[in-house]
Amino acid sequence: VAVTLRLPEGRVNMPTYGQTILIAGRPQKPMPARNPGAFDYGEYLARKRVYCSLYTGLSDVRPIEPARWSPSWSAARFKAVLISKASALFPPIQASLLLGILLGNYSTLPLDVQGAFMRSGTIHILAASGYNCGVIIAIFGWLMWRLTTHRTVKHILLIALVWGFTLVAGAGP
Repeated sequence: VAVTLRLPEGRVNMPTYGQTILIAGRPQKPMPARNPGAFDYGEYLARKRVYCSLYTGLSDVRPIEPARWSPSWSAARFKAVLISKASALFPPIQASLLLGILLGNYSTLPLDVQGAFMRSGTIHILAASGYNCGVIIAIFGWLMWRLTTHRTVKHILLIALVWGFTLVAGAGP
């Protein structure tokens, strides 16, 4: 089910990541394409293994259970802290650029800045990739080597760090 949540104007208390919620509403099958050969939203969703939609407002969402201490929840909280710290320390464009380089999230960058990266052929800098994982392994591997950490412990910690980065960056392909 694809859930679309209509939010009221102003600041709202959204459910937190990892929190179990109850959503009231009636699932509906997407309307088929009306014109032959036109875009069919139902087929598009079916390719993504989504077979119905639910449109609701925030008043129809009720938390059932508080968020738990899971790796995904912890990663989402850490990412929120990174975003708030970057926003507090830097002007908006520089903060968005820093977050794009660190986490691969450049959607908050203005379109003209994104266009400049595309024209210069450096947009890949703003994508979370194996390079970011290599930097994490290089920095923390060197640090653990200097601290004479046992090889097995070092490898386990480095793997955990890469998985943590993957979760913080959004675990995209």
